[in-house]
Formats: sequence, structure tokens, C-alpha cells
Amino acid sequence: MVLISSVLGLSYTLIAGEWGDFRAMINGTLIGIFGGITVAIFEFRIFNPHYRKLSFPVVITLKTLLYFFAFTLIIIGVKGYIDSLFKGMGFWEYLNGDDFKHFIREEDFDVILAYTLFFLVIITFTIQMSRKIGYTTLLDMIKGKYHTPREEERIFMLIDLKSSTTIAEKFGNLKYHQFLNDFYYDITRCILTTKGIIYRYVGDEIVVSWKMKTGLENANSLRTYFYIKFEIKKQREKYLIKYELVPEFTTCYHLGSIIAGEIGEVKSQVVFSGETLSELQKLKKMSSSLNRELILSESLISRIKIPSIYMVEELINNSKRDPSLVMRIYSLKEIES
Repeated sequence: MVLISSVLGLSYTLIAGEWGDFRAMINGTLIGIFGGITVAIFEFRIFNPHYRKLSFPVVITLKTLLYFFAFTLIIIGVKGYIDSLFKGMGFWEYLNGDDFKHFIREEDFDVILAYTLFFLVIITFTIQMSRKIGYTTLLDMIKGKYHTPREEERIFMLIDLKSSTTIAEKFGNLKYHQFLNDFYYDITRCILTTKGIIYRYVGDEIVVSWKMKTGLENANSLRTYFYIKFEIKKQREKYLIKYELVPEFTTCYHLGSIIAGEIGEVKSQVVFSGETLSELQKLKKMSSSLNRELILSESLISRIKIPSIYMVEELINNSKRDPSLVMRIYSLKEIES
């Protein structure tokens, strides 16, 4: 954000015919840097928990107006400070002087604001779209990475809400949807913290994927499960007050090859296909039959370095109804000190 904002600030000097004017280039660059930092702080520290209930156009409008106000103050502050240094004047003395008033009334202050507003609308819209479809997915689609289908190895995690049918019957459709939405929202930060990519929501299931490097690094993929458990424990009181129950879930992990590619001309999306996803569903069945909250496939256990705070336990698969379910499976638990 800071880099893009800096480039846009510096580019204005070229558009305005001031390229080569050292003072104008400093002004443009500093305005971009401080503006980018401001947007980043609001996006990552302030807006995350507060605006999710608002509609898409309302969020874009509010964000654009807020950022426009912030950039206006930054433009005035940076312009006033840099110009006062070049003129050997005090900051407030310059702001109250004729040169600054002439800049506001007669020069290109209004053009700078229009330029800022134009790009703020684009940037805010792009940020919101990346939140809706996923930043990594949006970037891959822009680069055309999956325009031609390609085979790659990925790590997958499937989170399945326990007793979802019973809960849905108890709550009714609307309240159950709110319950699911709260649950998915609360665990999203845990997934993003470990660089996971939310692939899809299917009713009471959420499928998350990692590229091999990020999923294996620091056991990011495995840590996600324990982060989610801890987050739901922190939110326990909220769920009890609002729903009179705390969500419980099972989690399955698998690693394997899939085919990734864009599908569809209208509402196109990057889709994964292959036997790995079918086997992930089989692992889900195993977790139900074994009554285990965490199941891991041998293909993942053999490739990932297990942190020393976890102990691996091999499970006995007693499923005889479906021969395709026969595979070596494992579970993890934290070692208590």
C-alpha cells in the first residue's frame, strides 16, 4: 500500500509537468508514503472488526471519504512543512502566509484533490474485492496464473462443524446462518495468520489450502487448527450469550497433487480438482467413525516437521464398509508440561 501510494504521489509531478522540480517530487513522495501508512493502519488495525456488518457500497463510500479527509490533511501538512523549510519560514507562519493561500485558491490544489479522490476510489474498491474473493486468488487471476490449468501440490484442511443439522433445526435458517457467519469470521484471522487461503465454504464446511512452501514452513498448516481452538475458547462467552452453545468442529488435513485452473466466463473462479480432494472427504468420514477432532493423512505427516510441542499418534482405522477408506491416519495433541 505504501509503495503504490508513493508511486502515485510521485507520478503526479510528471502529470502536472513538475518532473525535475525537486521540491515537488519530495512533496509527492512524502504525501504518498504518509498516505499509504494511514490507509494500511486503518485497513489492518481499525476496520477489521467493525465494518463487516455494512454493505459493500456503504463500506466503499465510508472508506473513501475517510481516506480522502486524511489525505487532504496530509497534503496540507506535507506541502506546508516542506515549503516552509525551503522558504526559511515557520510552519504556521507559512500556512498563514500569502503563498499558501495562493496555492489553495489559485494553483492546482483542487486538481490534486481530484487526482487523490480518483485513485482512492480505485484502491478502496480493489481492497474490498480482494477481501471478498481472497487477495491471493485476485492476484493470481490478474496475473493469469491459472488461465491455463496446471498441476501442483497443495496442503488442504477441511473444517466441519459438529451437529450442524441439529443446530440448524434448533435455530431456524436465519439464526443458523448468523451462527455460521460468526464462526467463520472468528476463525478467519487464524487462517490468514498462517498464510492459509480460504478455498470455499460448503454449508457447514470450510476448505482451506496452502501452497507447499508456506504450509510446511513453521508447520503453518498444523498450527492453524490449534489457533482456531484457542480463538473459539476466547470467544466462548460470546457464543454462550448469543447462541447458548459453543461451536465444536472436526478438522482433517491432507497433502497431494491437484489440478488448478480458472473455470467459467461469467463469475469465473480458480477451481481445484483431483483425487486429493476426494480423499479429504474420506478423511472426514474417518474422523466421524473414530470420533476424533483432528485427523492427518500419512502424506502430510511424512513431509512436515512436527513442532516439539505436539505429539503424533497413529490411529487404527476400523472402517470395513468402504475399502477406499483404508489408509494410514494420524492425530496430534499438545504435550502438557
